[in-house]
Amino acid sequence: MGLHGLEIRLIGDTSVARDGESLALPPSQKTRALLAYLVLTRRAQTREHLCDLLWHQADDPRGALRWSLSRLRATLDTKERTWVVANRRDVGLDLDGAHVDALAARDALAEPESLSTEELETHAEALDGELVADLVLDEQPELGLWLAAERERFRGLALLARRTLVDRYADHPEAAIPHARALVRADPLDEEARARLIRLLGATGRLDEAEAQMQAARAARREIGAQSTGEVGRAWKDVRTAPAPRVAPRKVAPGRRDVAGLVGRGPELAWLIESMEAVLGSGHGRVLLMTGEPGVGKSRLLNALLENARSRGVAVLHGRAHEVELRAYGPWVDALRQQPVLGERPWSERLAPLLGGVEPGAGGKEQLFAGVGELVEHLAGEGGVVVALDDVHWADAASTALVHWMVRTLAHRPVLTVLVARGGELAAHEPLQRSLAGLRRDLPLDTRALGPLDVEDTAALVRAIDPEANAGEIHRQSAGNPLLSLELARARQTRGDGVSAVIRDRLLSIPEDARDLLRWAAVLGSAFDVSRLGAVAPGGADAVVNALGTLQTHALLVDENDGRRVAFAHDLVWRTVYDDLAAGQRRLMHGRVAQVLGEGDLRDPEVAAELARHAELAGDASAAARACVLAGQHCLRVFANTEARALAVRGLRCAAELRDPEKVEREIELETIALAAEPPQDLDATLARLDDLGQRAIDFGSAAHARNAYMTASTLRYERNQWVGALRDSLRAERIGRLADPGARSTALGETARCLILLERDLPQADAMAREARALARTVGRATAAVPLSLGMLATWRGDADEATQLFEESRRAADRDGDRFFAYYALEQHVMLCLHQGRPLEAEMLALDLVRIGDRIREGSEAAFARVLLGLARLAGGDARAFPEVAEGIDALELADARSRVGYSQTRLAGHALAMGRAEEAAVRAQAGLDAALLLRRPSEEVFARVQLAKVAMARGDRDAVEAQRVSLLHNGLPVSCAWSRADLLALAQDLGWPTP
Repeated sequence: MGLHGLEIRLIGDTSVARDGESLALPPSQKTRALLAYLVLTRRAQTREHLCDLLWHQADDPRGALRWSLSRLRATLDTKERTWVVANRRDVGLDLDGAHVDALAARDALAEPESLSTEELETHAEALDGELVADLVLDEQPELGLWLAAERERFRGLALLARRTLVDRYADHPEAAIPHARALVRADPLDEEARARLIRLLGATGRLDEAEAQMQAARAARREIGAQSTGEVGRAWKDVRTAPAPRVAPRKVAPGRRDVAGLVGRGPELAWLIESMEAVLGSGHGRVLLMTGEPGVGKSRLLNALLENARSRGVAVLHGRAHEVELRAYGPWVDALRQQPVLGERPWSERLAPLLGGVEPGAGGKEQLFAGVGELVEHLAGEGGVVVALDDVHWADAASTALVHWMVRTLAHRPVLTVLVARGGELAAHEPLQRSLAGLRRDLPLDTRALGPLDVEDTAALVRAIDPEANAGEIHRQSAGNPLLSLELARARQTRGDGVSAVIRDRLLSIPEDARDLLRWAAVLGSAFDVSRLGAVAPGGADAVVNALGTLQTHALLVDENDGRRVAFAHDLVWRTVYDDLAAGQRRLMHGRVAQVLGEGDLRDPEVAAELARHAELAGDASAAARACVLAGQHCLRVFANTEARALAVRGLRCAAELRDPEKVEREIELETIALAAEPPQDLDATLARLDDLGQRAIDFGSAAHARNAYMTASTLRYERNQWVGALRDSLRAERIGRLADPGARSTALGETARCLILLERDLPQADAMAREARALARTVGRATAAVPLSLGMLATWRGDADEATQLFEESRRAADRDGDRFFAYYALEQHVMLCLHQGRPLEAEMLALDLVRIGDRIREGSEAAFARVLLGLARLAGGDARAFPEVAEGIDALELADARSRVGYSQTRLAGHALAMGRAEEAAVRAQAGLDAALLLRRPSEEVFARVQLAKVAMARGDRDAVEAQRVSLLHNGLPVSCAWSRADLLALAQDLGWPTP
């Protein structure tokens, strides 16, 4: 740090700090570019040159330069020291005594051989980021060229530091591996770097990772058509043929076990650090659960662990759940956004659905979780990782599911997972309780409850604040609670008014403008984005910055996520400030926040979730209901079903206050979200409500919403075997859809055509509807998944497998694009069945694996069970007899779900495999079950298939009467056979038995 404590960081995002306190930089890109240019060039520049460089298109270049200089002076200069030096001709910075990370690294690495290994490590870490990464200079081509050259120069310095460290650690491969990995990430085509990493991995016994690096090198060359030097292949051959190394236990870097200001928690801190050391030493995961009452010091102790981890070079993922938050995966989002590596591929793409509102691709929830798991594994490979989630008693169900998945998947990697919660609130969090129960079975789960401090520790704590404090009395009043003890000591009172009274007295010691800002902060929540606070609080940016600094100085607010996000120092402080606001004052302030949010991009799920909360608290039912729809739809797309349903219920509460037609439109949208997240408990009541909503929507001219209500009812009826009602509602939806816009009409026609095909009713009409839907979709330039799906099902009936395959794939892409996970399932389901009927078991198995992943992530129903049945049928068709019990078990699950159509299909197909395996009796039972379902559903194609199987069973038994009975039913009773598969099965059977060709 410099003489006056000025520190300028240009690696990564630009930042300036004085005496360790971050300074707010001007938001202007050109002002930041001016700062970076003057720092990196290290000399004064003429005003004319700077104007040409940055403001060549401005009306008043010199005026723009003067304005930027005034902003820099306001940020950097103090009464004691002038950093910005300018005269009528030249402009520069006097950096004497300042610390600039980029300049320090550049100077030191001029002679890397003269640096100690520790100094090299420091500079390599400092250069791990792009130079002034927050600058975008599209409109300044000359400055952009200069910056590109500077960035390349610093990348070269970073690589030089890494190469030197790899050389220094030649005899210590474990220490060299992180630096070798960094070299490969910087240039994946550098075969020398890749080969060296492979040899280092081999030397530490990591043959799987070494092979993965070899494969990655091949893939990288193949992608661009580059020729290999052979270096990577030689390295892999050497590693593969070398004797297996004896790998010593992992050595853990030393770290401090004492943390300033942490009193009375020595055993607990030792427990945390020893657990981390055990994980790093063994290379296997562990989970810790730390509980305690509010204010007992859980977060302080957690931060001490994380400080210790960072001092050892251990990666940290740290997130926190918040009481009022509606975001799905909120603590994970905050934790991930702190990782610099997220700007790199593949993380930027794989985690985009969580971080940027982008919809997940074909992999759905599996893709989201896998992206997080791969990032955590990557960080663990660099030297271990601590994943810490605070206040998990407030975490959403999706976040706890991700914790459970990550811990189980990475049990073999050095990952310490630390969960912090209020013990008294854990019992009410059912998803977390289920996850903890599962973790206890799968991994070591160590739990520690923090108790109060004793009198001696309380005395040591409070006398650091007030040496004259009556420690014994404070301990009595606080019952050993550290937060309450500190607040009592700060207030210099012992009258026992409780922590809220103490906090209120403490707030009186700060300026009024800071108290006003704290009230706005409390309205935003216990944690919030700094930019959001600046947008809603009155007084302008400068006033907000100054007041924010005061609040942080008084330890009422603390930085999170590199200053982009700020949180109250403790929830008790936030709750006290918020509760002291008058009801009318709160309502108006929430209204102001909702107004600002409503002007933003509501496609961002975080903005929509925030708007829903603030609009509801402001009494703006219309904005709240609309926001709940947007946020709920996003939760469905990222498979956060519990959160989606909660948002739907919240939105319905707000929608009840609206007037028609808006009321009925919001209610239909929200009911649809709720039913997609969770099946109805009372089907009849739900269907009656949808019918009422649909009728009201028609009355008010909301055709598209009425169509959605009836189509949702049709889907529910079909799932519960009410086929006549399903067809009736589907046709009603189609008729209403004709009153809507072309896009909505196209969707209505496609969905109704699909329903007719499933029920095998009026296929010519279904064909006409599907074709009309396609024509309408072309007029609007966009087809929903229902249109190609219905056309694909019709192509299947005609026996045109190639066209059907293309249409199912098109439907799947459209469903992924629209975030419609149900139609993604339907399209894939049809594709798997097509492959099975065509005798392509391997392709069917690969598709069925995807189907299982999707089925496991959507609401409870028959989808997951049927996906497993199809996977088992594909494996049976491929010759794996071991799959037979899996299919039978899946059929039992379908029976419990009362999914009769899927039961009939599954029983008949399994009957064929049972017969091929010589199990004629079981084949007969299953084929008869399939026939019963087909007759009940009145599905001729399935009836033909079941009777063919029964005829084959009778043939195997030599039962001529039974064969004749099936022949009569199939040929003489005029059974309509419109499906190409059924016709082919019937024709093959007739030829085998010498029957007349049907």
